[in-house]
Amino acid sequence: MAEAAGLALGVVALAGVFKDCIDLFSYIEAARELGSDFKLLETRLDVEKTLLLQWAERVGLVSGERDQRLCDAKTQPAVNAILESMRLLLGESEELQNRYGLSLEGQAMAKTHQPRLHVKESTSEDKRLGDRRRQRFLRAFGDLTVHDNDYRQFRKTPTINKIRWAIRDKDKFEDLVQKLSDFVAKLNALVPHQQKENVQMVKEDIRSIANSVRLEVLGAATGRRDLVADEAAKALDDSCRRRILDAIWYRKMDDRRNDVSTPFAGTYRWAFESCGAWSDLTSWLRSGSAIYWFSGKAGSGKSTIMKFLYSHSTTRQLLEEWAENCKLTIGDFFFWGLGSEEQKSLTGLTRAILYEVLESDHSLIQLLLPNMWRYTYGSDDPKISPPSPAEIQRALTRMASLDQFQTRKYCFFIDGLDEYSGRYSDGISFITTLAEMTNIKFVVSSRPISECVQAFSSKPLLQLQDLTEGDIQKYVDGVIGTHPYMIKLLDADEVGATTILTDVVSKASGVFLWVILACQSLLQGFGACDRIPELRARVDELPEELQDLFQYMLLKIDRRYQAHAARMLRLRYVSYKRTQTIALNALGMALFDEFDVWGSNDLRLQCLTMKEKVTKCELLEGRLTSRCLGLLEVHLPEPDQPSTCICNTFEEHSPLVDSSVEFLQRSLFEFLDEPSVWQLEPLTKADEHTETYAALSFLYLILAEVSSMGLEEGKDTWAVDSILGAMFGYAMYGDYFGAKVDEIGMILLRFRAMMSNVPVFFAENSYWLWYDWKSVFVAGDDVETNSTLLLAVESGMVSFVSRCFEAEEVDVATRRSRFPLLGHALFRTSGQFLQQPIRLSSVAMVRLLLSRGSDPNEDFRDKHGIRTTPWLQWLQKDFTKYWVPDSTLIDIATALVEAGADLGSSLKNGKSVTSAIQEKVSQWKQHSPDDHSSWRGNCRMLLDAIEARQRQKPVTLKFTGPAVDLLHPQIENEVDETGTSTLRRGNKRRRSMRDCAFLFEEFWVNEV
Repeated sequence: MAEAAGLALGVVALAGVFKDCIDLFSYIEAARELGSDFKLLETRLDVEKTLLLQWAERVGLVSGERDQRLCDAKTQPAVNAILESMRLLLGESEELQNRYGLSLEGQAMAKTHQPRLHVKESTSEDKRLGDRRRQRFLRAFGDLTVHDNDYRQFRKTPTINKIRWAIRDKDKFEDLVQKLSDFVAKLNALVPHQQKENVQMVKEDIRSIANSVRLEVLGAATGRRDLVADEAAKALDDSCRRRILDAIWYRKMDDRRNDVSTPFAGTYRWAFESCGAWSDLTSWLRSGSAIYWFSGKAGSGKSTIMKFLYSHSTTRQLLEEWAENCKLTIGDFFFWGLGSEEQKSLTGLTRAILYEVLESDHSLIQLLLPNMWRYTYGSDDPKISPPSPAEIQRALTRMASLDQFQTRKYCFFIDGLDEYSGRYSDGISFITTLAEMTNIKFVVSSRPISECVQAFSSKPLLQLQDLTEGDIQKYVDGVIGTHPYMIKLLDADEVGATTILTDVVSKASGVFLWVILACQSLLQGFGACDRIPELRARVDELPEELQDLFQYMLLKIDRRYQAHAARMLRLRYVSYKRTQTIALNALGMALFDEFDVWGSNDLRLQCLTMKEKVTKCELLEGRLTSRCLGLLEVHLPEPDQPSTCICNTFEEHSPLVDSSVEFLQRSLFEFLDEPSVWQLEPLTKADEHTETYAALSFLYLILAEVSSMGLEEGKDTWAVDSILGAMFGYAMYGDYFGAKVDEIGMILLRFRAMMSNVPVFFAENSYWLWYDWKSVFVAGDDVETNSTLLLAVESGMVSFVSRCFEAEEVDVATRRSRFPLLGHALFRTSGQFLQQPIRLSSVAMVRLLLSRGSDPNEDFRDKHGIRTTPWLQWLQKDFTKYWVPDSTLIDIATALVEAGADLGSSLKNGKSVTSAIQEKVSQWKQHSPDDHSSWRGNCRMLLDAIEARQRQKPVTLKFTGPAVDLLHPQIENEVDETGTSTLRRGNKRRRSMRDCAFLFEEFWVNEV
């Protein structure tokens, strides 16, 4: 018994010796003067340390499940002897210096032993092999030292000197690495392990390294460690492939397909049937080639059937027959004329197809994109640009020459070619060229525009509006024919009632959207108990053309509801036009709809139960039907899109709470996008665009308030943050397009009040909330007024801030908080509000404040109490951690220099200001894309401004970048006949303002 206890105590002692060995490993680093070898040498040491940590974890050295072999009377002393020898080797100063090429780099540190360890997680930038495993060991060791009495009795004093060592002689150091490798091998021999377990541990450690350069060095450093070298090479290849795929992919690639409605039950099954009325799709999928064309009028359901075919299992089965022994890839691209640039351009289409090709076979990446592979393999640049259009075209045309291509087959579904924003001939040519390859074919849909008719009429085709009569009949029977009121009519007059159903199907002419609107009109008639002649009149008076039908529906809105309907339609139209893919939340619309006049600060909201939320959404659904006659409707979220949930709960609940308000069909938006439509009587009562932006902002603000109430600690704050993101975005749009000052001011004031009421844990973890906002004020400050102004400054609301100064007639230099206003514009000085600095920074805001008298050299103390100026603080900021366009940084730097920023001072690191600027300019030039040569010109402009300041001479600068800001007429700006903006600068500085083209695009990079 005593012997067993002694052996158990011996295992605890082993852990202490092992910890010393790991610490001693960490005190050795390569000298920088060794050049490129220093990373190689450090990595070799890391490999041995990692293998040592793997051994400790495998045998459970500091866990509750220890390998019983450690308690063996013969094994334990042997293990202890090896660890003691390793500790002695790494702790012997004279031996390390004379025999192994190390030199003393730092003084001996205090010999103190801290039983409870605080382990700092490595950042992604400095992660090294084994970091994660070392952190796990240290945490477990810390728990052991606190809770294990045996350990505290065994080890009351430190046993090692903590000295930093630098590798000076790489040849001698090789001997040390070899010696350590031998020790690790002996430990593994004493307590053998299974090879499979070892491989898994090596893979885990290598996967933790995201840094490609480190992976490359690891592969070169491992030498005879074949397993580590092989896994490092595989991990490096995988990392490069993933980074290239991520660069090609874009976030909205699948948005349009996901937005297309699911077909009505039982429809479109005829597509797989053989019939002489159209080219046999089943035969084409099974054995055909080149292109199959779906032609159809607007509203005939082209996108719906394309989504149906793309996702249907029968499609894959038939294509598998075509593929035979080849591996099959099915891809898609849904054009969207109202979407982002990628969603409607040839670049977006080619990137989507290339992504599908490469994602299906990663081995093709280095073969099709050799230049991009070479760059990525040797670079750790996080900003890998997508391949150029020419590079993508070369990659896709190169496929046919590859051996791998002969073993694969591809079928792509391309929807809405008529919504392509470029020349139709370019898009058609691209598709037909690829379709000439025997292993690639396309299913294409479009309206029958002349270019598509000319290119595809000789291909297998299907004219959709001629073939959907059966599906329309099913829809009419399902919606109208089974309605209780229609059943009563059929009982009373079967012939008359049946005629109504027949007429609706016949008059639809294959256009699904028309029949949907017709059915809604009949349903209203059912609600009014219309007789058969009255119902027939409803059908007869419906125009056959969609545009005429939309106008007819608008004019049919009850006069008492016209203003209400116009507001609802305007809200959805403006939100759709500005954000395209962002849904208008139904619960938010329901809350907004409850108040006759929006924007009242007297509004008191309360926490809602789930049942109350559902009730509000149900009421909204009914009001949309009665007010808008079905032109707007509530859409339930897709079941595979949990991110739409705003309830801050993972409990099962009604999807109606997470639903959105949508147009009946996209064609309705196209109809409303004609300015003349808003002159129709019902729509003239709608708010102006500027008021609508502010209304949308208020809508999302009250939704955020309700959603944040009743939050429990531990819940995800993403949903409310995304709502607040929409609130700020619409407020910024409203500011940009001229919303009233009191409207924007009310929103900001209410938001500040919300910040005071949300739970602390939520505010601390929120992206948008300004948790510590009170800390920026001192005694005597007008917190209510100034906090609103600071929110506007930090949000980049130029118009609001400008008009505030004009109305208050207060000089901008008046301190509104502990920090200068310019500091708030540059840094988000609050420290929490808009947490990622500069992400929304506006060049226009910076120039406005400078034009009003803000001083870049104003002395103040930062949040750490250190004296500085806005200029010096900005110059020392590391912007590489944040997404920020280089052009924004260039323009801000230029504005600050023109405004008299001190060029003669030095930074904390001793560098002069001018040399620091030159370094940043070189950095910006290096990272600017080749097709943005204007950025490089603006870098030259910045240097010219510095030179002019030094010479004290005025300079005239020409901007060749994005559009010039004409927002403020008091700022001088000349535009010549070529469209180039000439800004005159000199002693009368701050008289020009340049618009930051990214001002509003930047916000939508983080769309809700």
